[in-house]
Amino acid sequence: MKRQHDLVEPNDLSPTVDVDPSSAYTSQWIDVKKSNSFMTTMTLEDIANFEDMNAEDDYKRTTILTEVARVIVFLDRTSQAIVLDKIVERIEIEPCSDLTTMALHVLGKYMAFPYVDGVALLHLLIDYIPKTNSTRVRAKVYGLIAALVSCRQVIHDQQSQNKMNDLLTNAKRDVYDCHFCIRCECLTLLSILPTVFERQALSKHSSSSVWMHKDHQNIIKTFLTDPCPQVRVSALKALVAMRARGYILEKELYGLAADSLKDEDEQVRLVALDLIRLLSALYSKTMVLVSPENQVAALHHKERTQIRLIDDAFARVCDLINDLSVDVRTKACTMLRSFRDVDSGVLQQAFSKQIIMRSKVRKPALTGPPTYTHRKPVVASGDRTLSSEDFRISESGACGAFIHGLEDEFPKVVNAAIDSICELCMYHPALVPKAAESLVDMFNEEFVLVRTNAINSLRKLATKTKVTLTAEQLIVSAGVLEDGVKTVRECMLDMLKVVHIGNQEDILLLLSYFMRNHTGFPDDELAILRAARHIGLNHCQLIETMVPQLLNFNMRFLAREPNVRDFSYTLNCILVANACSRKPGILKGLPSFTMNHFHYYERKYDGCVPNFKGIDILSCANVTGKGNMPFRTPDISFFRIGHTVTQQIDSFMKGSVDLMSLVYQSAASSDFSACQDHINKAETRFSRITELESRHAHVAHFAMLYLQGYKIALKANNVLTSGNAFDTLSDAATLLKIAYKMQYAFFGQSSGTLEAIHQFKLFAHWLWCFGAMKDTSLSSSKLVTPGTFMSLVARIDTIQSHISNTCSYFDTLTSLRKTLITYPSDQTVSNLSKIQMTIKSLVPIPIDLTQLVKRLWATIHAPVTNPDKPQRFHAMFPVDIKVDAKITQAFDLSRIGVQIILADHTHVYHWPRPNEFIPVSPGTKRLSTTISLPSSNVQKNEPIQIAIVRSFDPELPGIDHILSTPPTSTTQPSADILKLTAPLNQTSAVVVSDSVAMYFKS
Repeated sequence: MKRQHDLVEPNDLSPTVDVDPSSAYTSQWIDVKKSNSFMTTMTLEDIANFEDMNAEDDYKRTTILTEVARVIVFLDRTSQAIVLDKIVERIEIEPCSDLTTMALHVLGKYMAFPYVDGVALLHLLIDYIPKTNSTRVRAKVYGLIAALVSCRQVIHDQQSQNKMNDLLTNAKRDVYDCHFCIRCECLTLLSILPTVFERQALSKHSSSSVWMHKDHQNIIKTFLTDPCPQVRVSALKALVAMRARGYILEKELYGLAADSLKDEDEQVRLVALDLIRLLSALYSKTMVLVSPENQVAALHHKERTQIRLIDDAFARVCDLINDLSVDVRTKACTMLRSFRDVDSGVLQQAFSKQIIMRSKVRKPALTGPPTYTHRKPVVASGDRTLSSEDFRISESGACGAFIHGLEDEFPKVVNAAIDSICELCMYHPALVPKAAESLVDMFNEEFVLVRTNAINSLRKLATKTKVTLTAEQLIVSAGVLEDGVKTVRECMLDMLKVVHIGNQEDILLLLSYFMRNHTGFPDDELAILRAARHIGLNHCQLIETMVPQLLNFNMRFLAREPNVRDFSYTLNCILVANACSRKPGILKGLPSFTMNHFHYYERKYDGCVPNFKGIDILSCANVTGKGNMPFRTPDISFFRIGHTVTQQIDSFMKGSVDLMSLVYQSAASSDFSACQDHINKAETRFSRITELESRHAHVAHFAMLYLQGYKIALKANNVLTSGNAFDTLSDAATLLKIAYKMQYAFFGQSSGTLEAIHQFKLFAHWLWCFGAMKDTSLSSSKLVTPGTFMSLVARIDTIQSHISNTCSYFDTLTSLRKTLITYPSDQTVSNLSKIQMTIKSLVPIPIDLTQLVKRLWATIHAPVTNPDKPQRFHAMFPVDIKVDAKITQAFDLSRIGVQIILADHTHVYHWPRPNEFIPVSPGTKRLSTTISLPSSNVQKNEPIQIAIVRSFDPELPGIDHILSTPPTSTTQPSADILKLTAPLNQTSAVVVSDSVAMYFKS
């Protein structure tokens, strides 16, 4: 036997590091100066009592072999070489067969090391076969050889070829050994050896390599009837493995495989299913005799009925759906999906428990004169004499197979049957009606996974083939919308998008179930409306005659405008709107206000109402007449009739911009009363424009935000004589938030507009400083003396770095900065008044509203405010909140996040992954993410606020956080206002959506 150093190859391609060069162990096959850097963690010194490998006590040898097997992969190269040498020596002299098996197990771990010479190791094992009389040891050796030759190149020269021939001879001899372990391992080895011989270019040394696989098949198939079930399993696995290596199996194996399906051992039946599948794919159109039971009837009629092999195999697999073993039933149901070429009649039989006859009942032919008997046999009415050829036995095997699978008590069997039904119906559309009937019955199963799988399977079928639900099926399907599991309801709504409804009564029935779903689960509002969109698109012909009934109006009378916030009307309106996109003629019969409602819902519910820009609405719809305001929200009326919509909006926007000039003039002349009136009028006009989907909507939002800040900025002129400290500090926080929101929630601002935004930051800082001075509790504090005004100097330096020297207030800032620097050394009233007069001379500069800006905004579709239906949570598990939102003008997605305000007013931020932003259109993304909150952050009957935010880097991190925090009756300005270089570890973000309040209950 070769020593360890003969078993290791010199080539080493793995990363290496140097080890101790003083090592005394050397080998010509391994460089002990190199070792795997990521594997070298231990040496032989770390193995306690390694010398016990040669101990006389069996327990000690067992212990050390167990420890070596555990740490062998962590040893360095030198230690592995020493261990391999000891293991080989131990195998030669070990008297205990159990310990020899353990040593062989350790030896088998060396096959995973690329630097071990696999050929030498193989020769060692082959030479050891005749040396042992232990059946367990020989079985272990054959197992190691099979594992080695299946993954290593073992034939290099004539010597290795001769060794493999010796191995083949031993395997053919020992395959008939009396011990089942040896027979099993030899069968596995015989299935691999043909590949080993044919894999190499040296196969020319063996003339038998061409027919070897056929010879081995003949040997292996004789063991399919072996008395031992383990051997039968190994024989079946060997045949499956040979087919996996590309060899053609003989069709005569089908009969043996079919008999194995009736084996008493569960594992035999499981593996036999794999062999049946392979043979049915190889010889699908081959004609075979029917089962022996049918042959008896066939011989009685002097016929030999034949059937296609794939049809017979399908029936035999169907028989196993009634097997006692759950695993066999599951695998049989799973395997049915692979029989795509089965006859349609056989598949139809699988959906019915009644045997379907292949032909009509034939009347017996009269061959002679009638004979009479004294007693006429009594025949019940309707009884007929049927011959065996009127039925096909294989179909009776498939009789009701899918029904039995769907009625199984184990959910994994039912799911496997559902998957097979869905897969087969994809290739046999004629089966879809029967499949739909069976799948709908599964919608009320007790297991959630079964209900979900059945719904999704029917949705897949309806996507490929038209599926029309009957009234009973629709009632069962719509009843699922009251399921307590949200996932099931969402799957059902997705299924209803693609199925077809037969008549108008069923559509009205489905709408009533939608209303019940919305009443019970308000969170499903958007999903319901999106389902209504697809129903309207798919059933436009039915909806065309239902419009007066859905919208509740009479063509002979003037229609009353309904409430757009009524969900029943919203649902019907979205249904009609999508039907109009397929049949624009419906628009002609709609009331005058309906088109306005369409555009209102288009803006409110993302993806629910089609865009009518491609349709000539003015020529199709009734959009003129008294009280009709085209393209507006229904509750506002300020446009003149007779002008196009664009002209009206442009004219109204121009008037609003002109009104802003009056605001600037009043502020410049210190007429604050008139300025306030003009601001209120301008806010009203801009508010109306924001409700319209036009090119001025974003500018109007920006103008409204500017006017809110403008009113607060004017207070800086008389901050010492009006208001209290609490209100002043609150105004400072609000103004600073407005400034940052104008800067980071909008895009495309001009340089003059940015200068106005920075001026707002200056006014906010000034208001905070004097608000702190007004607080009598802080009048003697150091916070309102030099440090407070020095923070204002830092603000001025930051602003001047962002504006140009030609800015209208740049010189004023320079003068103010000089005064503030001298204030710590000259803290007099006159100096403070000088600062006040300098601030008072600063009037908020105007902004350019003629330049279009884009607004970053998000609309949260889920969750929705749920005070009536709080979400349940368990104190032991985290609370998962699914957030679905549409974000417009979203470019820097790394800055977009979700803000959660807990019941104790603590802010928590969730930053979604990039793949959770789904592109919808250029600049528009859909956010779909899940937030997991610890149950400790959720309180009963205490809502949490959820909003979409955009983070930013503040100019003065520590100071801006203090200024932007709204004060309370107990809070005071923090001392951190003096630490200008120590920013707080806080997240700064602007809210870019409306907040949603979530309620919970335990």
